[in-house]
Amino acid sequence: MDIKTARTFVEGQSKALTLYTDILGVRKVNDIDLGEFRWLTASTVGSDKIEFPLKPNVHPAAKAYQEAIYADATLITAADTKKMKLSARFPC
Repeated sequence: MDIKTARTFVEGQSKALTLYTDILGVRKVNDIDLGEFRWLTASTVGSDKIEFPLKPNVHPAAKAYQEAIYADATLITAADTKKMKLSARFPC
């Protein structure tokens, strides 16, 4: 899978990590406990080109952005692999 762009503000980091690793097949790169939250990054399997953070949407601007995207039914996550084509909104 090649991820070109990623907007990865998530409501729950653990839930998002499960989605990205177990369903979309990316690999966890960093998982550092920072107290209430974690520095959590992922990358496509077999590629070190892109590493993206799964950031909590605790900042008011991030939460407002996520709510607006959901309300508009805008595509947030798209994946394309040889075995799977997937374009969907994932509630993480």
